[in-house]
Amino acid sequence: YKVLPVCKAVWAISKSSADDTRKVLQAKGLTLPAIDSFVLGSDITRVQNGQPPKGLQEPFILSVGTVEARKNHMLLYYAYKSLVAQGKTLPKLVIAGRRGWLTDDFQYLLEHDPEVKDQMLIYDQTTDAELIWLYQHCLFTVFPSFYEGWGLPVAESLAYGKVTLTSNTSSLPEAGGDVADYFSPTSTEEL
Repeated sequence: YKVLPVCKAVWAISKSSADDTRKVLQAKGLTLPAIDSFVLGSDITRVQNGQPPKGLQEPFILSVGTVEARKNHMLLYYAYKSLVAQGKTLPKLVIAGRRGWLTDDFQYLLEHDPEVKDQMLIYDQTTDAELIWLYQHCLFTVFPSFYEGWGLPVAESLAYGKVTLTSNTSSLPEAGGDVADYFSPTSTEEL
């Protein structure tokens, strides 16, 4: 926030990010430069040559993004636990993203909980060809993040024609528009 007041203009990756930037500067009593936004992910082209990750069987649900606390993968864990406890049979959930910070508890649960350890899979070295295949072949996608500057996986999922479940926070409703289905990132029941 110290650099922003000396800028003539700021381009944000979403209207939500632009609004958040204005709020931070106003709260600190700093000069507001011209702030505008542009849209990411609206020009995605479908590539036909995807390659499946080794050993993955269909059907599966896909969640794309770095495994870190802000992405809220723990909500996915609790939703799966809840449905398993109700006797539901679920497809596998594939999380395609590098392992990030503040997720040791989540990763421990996935590795040690016998009810979900074989149901939730992390692919942390996914290639572009594999990611394309995952989008092409998943049942649908889910994106439970608490906060995003844009939410590129939401735009990518929709570009592949997939039903997209995403949290209703920050820029995600902007990325999903009227075609995504929304839930609170704090509600296992809504998810």
